[in-house]
Amino acid sequence: MDDFLTPAERDLRRSARELFRPRNGSAAGGAGPGAGPSGFEGLFKELGFRGRGQLERALIVEEAAAASPDLARALLESAPAGAGAAAWNLAWTPGTASAAMELAWNLGTASAAIEVGLAAARDRGLFQSALMGHQKVQGELADALTAVRALRLRAYRALRLVDAGRTGRGTEELGLAAAEAAAVRDRTLAVVGALLGGPGPQGSGRE
Repeated sequence: MDDFLTPAERDLRRSARELFRPRNGSAAGGAGPGAGPSGFEGLFKELGFRGRGQLERALIVEEAAAASPDLARALLESAPAGAGAAAWNLAWTPGTASAAMELAWNLGTASAAIEVGLAAARDRGLFQSALMGHQKVQGELADALTAVRALRLRAYRALRLVDAGRTGRGTEELGLAAAEAAAVRDRTLAVVGALLGGPGPQGSGRE
């Protein structure tokens, strides 16, 4: 999942993962943003980083969603209702912030579900089997993983463009990725749910 990140961004993701998912593997229910638009800034301080752009914010939301969708929602809702772009300290068009963070939430839930599905497949020995049914599961997991990785590349590219001041192109690419994100999440959850014999992980599969 770190293929498209700089070393500093990888460090931020790793720190966020450790904050939101303690060593016992459960979600950190008490870890979350402060009230108002300072939520992200407070998290950057707690993580030991100085936030520079929206890609860093997206990484935090993605890790929060992977640990607990509810926790990530609380983070997203830390900005006052109706405050628009100003609440996120953005210098870009209103509405882009919510699209970027929703995209990050979808990425977090989908990538966490993939982890659950891959672990279940390994535990059941599905990757060592040539049976037709097992090959079908292998193919579906591979397709889901490819879709999530492709979406992540598009999302990070768009956010880098915005952070670099190329707002028009970045917003356009972000919109395309955001429009695809919910579908990717839903397909991933459906594949993993079928593998687990139920409706699938509720959001992340890590709760």
